[in-house]
Amino acid sequence: TTEQRRAYCGRYRLGDLTYVVECETAGLTGGMPGRPRKALRLESPDVFFVPGEPRTRRIFQRDAAGRLTGFLERRESWDLPWKRAD
Repeated sequence: TTEQRRAYCGRYRLGDLTYVVECETAGLTGGMPGRPRKALRLESPDVFFVPGEPRTRRIFQRDAAGRLTGFLERRESWDLPWKRAD
């Protein structure tokens, strides 16, 4: 639902890098500021993929209260931890 998707929208940081997830009418998009956004498709609860990028997943993390705290960008054999910035 739109309300569930809204929880993912926001800015995430990894060091000096920023990744932005935006809510669109057709679903979620994500990308770095100044670059084209790519569609994020739901694979399973809290796990998204970008069509055409089969080796990468974004696995969103939650705290004990269920609030999103960031996501792991899983690239084959390693995870990059992005933290929620807003």
